[in-house]
Amino acid sequence: MKMSEIRAMSSKDIRSSLSETQKELFQLRVRRASGQAEGMLHKQSQLKKHVARLYTVLKEQEGK
Repeated sequence: MKMSEIRAMSSKDIRSSLSETQKELFQLRVRRASGQAEGMLHKQSQLKKHVARLYTVLKEQEGK
């Protein structure tokens, strides 16, 4: 998801997307630790970056 798309979302939508993404990231970490998700490192880094983008836009909106 692009930053412009995230900025168009409401704070409530950003928080729900953030929650879903964090759950997905946690599940991926658990699968990688148990050896079920071989080669999913790229997906994990994408999710971490997405979480950071969501937090960034959320903080921008709170500052206004």
